[in-house]
Amino acid sequence: MPLVEQDLSALGPGDHVCMAHVSTEEKHQAVATFFAAGLTRGERCVYATGEAHFDAVCARLMAAGLPVSQLRAGGAFVFMSSRDAYAPSGTFDPVDTAVRLAAMIDQTRADGFVGFRGTGEGEGAIGPEQREPLIRYEAAADRILRNSGARGLCLYDRRLTNASVMHAALCTHPLTLLGGRLCDNPFCDPSSYTLKEVGIERRVDSMIHAILRTYEGDRYNRAMNEALVREATGLATQVGTAQRHEAGLREALSMRDTLVGMLARQVQRPLAALARALESADRQTSDGLREPIESLLRLGHQIEQMAAFVDGTPDLGCEDVDLRELVGAVSDEVDATAAPGGTTFRGTSGLRHPVATLAPVMGHWNRASLTEIIRALLLVALDHGWGTPVDVAVDDLGPVARLTVRFRSPGMDPTRGSAGLGPGHGAAETDYDRMGLQLWTTRESVRRMGGTVGVCSWPDGRVSFTADLPRAAQTAAQTVVLH
Repeated sequence: MPLVEQDLSALGPGDHVCMAHVSTEEKHQAVATFFAAGLTRGERCVYATGEAHFDAVCARLMAAGLPVSQLRAGGAFVFMSSRDAYAPSGTFDPVDTAVRLAAMIDQTRADGFVGFRGTGEGEGAIGPEQREPLIRYEAAADRILRNSGARGLCLYDRRLTNASVMHAALCTHPLTLLGGRLCDNPFCDPSSYTLKEVGIERRVDSMIHAILRTYEGDRYNRAMNEALVREATGLATQVGTAQRHEAGLREALSMRDTLVGMLARQVQRPLAALARALESADRQTSDGLREPIESLLRLGHQIEQMAAFVDGTPDLGCEDVDLRELVGAVSDEVDATAAPGGTTFRGTSGLRHPVATLAPVMGHWNRASLTEIIRALLLVALDHGWGTPVDVAVDDLGPVARLTVRFRSPGMDPTRGSAGLGPGHGAAETDYDRMGLQLWTTRESVRRMGGTVGVCSWPDGRVSFTADLPRAAQTAAQTVVLH
C-alpha cells in the first residue's frame, strides 16, 4: 500500500490536513483514498470542487468497488461547487463559511451518519487578497473539526496558489500532506493565537514546547536507530557464524560421502574375488556362502549408489516409457532369479490382470533409473516377504502414474522410523534395519524425477510401497516433496 493510502486511512478524529499538491493525478489519488476510508466506515463525505475533479474522483471510487451512485442517492457522498462552499454570496466570508461547516457537521449527526469528512479547494473563490480572512477561517475550521471529531483535507495547488495564501494555509493546519507523506507541521500556529484569543506570550510558550517536542522526538529516533544498528550488527555476526558452521558441516558431509564411496569400493573388491573363488569350491561350501556373499555385494552396491547420489546429479535423459510394460519385464526378470519356492509376483494391476490386457501407462522418464526403482522395490518385497506373494499394481492417476508393491512381512512396526524414509516408515526388528538403506537410493531417484515414495505398514504385517511418478519430465527443484 502506498504511503499516502496508509497515512490518509489512519487519520484520526479531529485531524485537519493541508495538502500542497503539484499534480492533478496526485490530488485525485489522495482525495479518493480519503473518501474511500470514510465511506467504508459509514461517514458522510462532502467534496467542494469543480465538476471535472468530482467526476475523476467518482471514477476512482467506482474502480475500487464502491457503489458511488447509491452513496450519492443516500446522501453519503455530496458534491458542492467551490463557489457554493466558500462564497455563495459572491464574496468569501470566513465567519459565515465556518458557521455553515459547523451546521453541515451537526446535520450529518442528525441524519444518522457515524462521522463527517470534508475536502475543499477554494480556487476561483478565494483570492490572494483574502489572506487574512483565509487564516481566520482555517483557524476556526481547525477548532470545529477538533471539537466535533470530524476530519478535513484542504487542497492547495502549489503551482497556482499565491505564496501569501500558501503561507496562510501552512500556518493554520497541524498536518500537511506533501509528496504522499503525512507530516506534522511545526509551523502551525495554535488557533487561539491565530484568532487573537491569546497574545504573543502564549505563542512563545507554544513555540518553546514545540521545539522541545522536536528535540525529544529526534533523541528518541537517534536512540532507536542506534539500537537497530546494534541489533543488525549482532544478527550479521550470527549469520556469519552460522554460515561458517554450515560450510564446516558441508565439508564434513562431503568427507563422509567420499569415505562411504571408498569403503564401498574396498568392500566390493575382496567380495568379488571371494565370489570367484567360490565358483571352484565344492557345492556344499559354495551353497552355504553364496547367500551372505551376495547380500554383502548388494549392500556394497547400495552404498556405492548412495555415494553417487551425493556426489552429483546423474544424467536423467528421458524417453517415452510404458510403465506397465516395464514393470512386467522387471517383475519377470526378478521372479526368474528368485530361489525355487520363494516369493512370486501376482499381476501388475489392481485387478491382477496380465499386463498385455491393460492399457499402457505412458510417461517421459529415464528408463534406466525407472528400471532400478522397480527392481529395488521388488527386491525389498522379496527380502522381507518371507515367502508370501507380492502384488504389483500400476495405476493411471492422470498427470501421475503410481506403482504399488504390496506384501506381508510379520514384525513390521508402523510406529518406528526408518533412516531411509523418515518418521513413520520402518521396521521394528534388526532384520529390517537395512530397509532404510535399500530404499534410500530409490527415494532419491524418484525425488529427482519429481515424484514421491510412500510406505504404509499395518500391525497385521501388511506392507505397501507406492511410487508416484509425474508423467512429464520434472526435476526435484520443480516439485515440493514432503517426507
